[in-house]
Amino acid sequence: MAIDHKVRAEVRSKYVQGQTLATAAELGGASYQSARNWKRKAKADGDDWDIARAARRMSGGGMEELTGQVLEEMAVQFLATLEDVKVKKDMAPAQKAQILAQLSDSYVKTVNAAARGNPRLSELSIAMDLLRDLSHYIGGKFPQLREPFLEVIEGYGPEIARKYG
Repeated sequence: MAIDHKVRAEVRSKYVQGQTLATAAELGGASYQSARNWKRKAKADGDDWDIARAARRMSGGGMEELTGQVLEEMAVQFLATLEDVKVKKDMAPAQKAQILAQLSDSYVKTVNAAARGNPRLSELSIAMDLLRDLSHYIGGKFPQLREPFLEVIEGYGPEIARKYG
């Protein structure tokens, strides 16, 4: 089982360096299920891969890199949730609007908090505040335009990230 030990070490290394667990498993030559099992067992044995990963992030690139990674993860979650809400056909429009408002608010708060720790993000914070306020304005004054507006903003997201991120 020496090969398993080498593969497990490789998967752990890639995960700690920032790869997703699925990617680390694939690159290391293991199944995702094996990687999940190894990660879970290691944690039970006192080797928390997530703590090692966070420590590497903090020591490797400093606070600026960590802040960027947190924002990137938040953006991924934001877009995934946005997509989930868009495809839910049985969800009431008011419920969709509520979820999107909460999601936008959480994203803006995360960006604002990150901007306080990283002055380079202040422009991004202002842009996100503006988009949130515009979304609320459109939702209140022109509710029929809210869905098309959200579609435009979703498509414009990469431009915002490129310009301000």
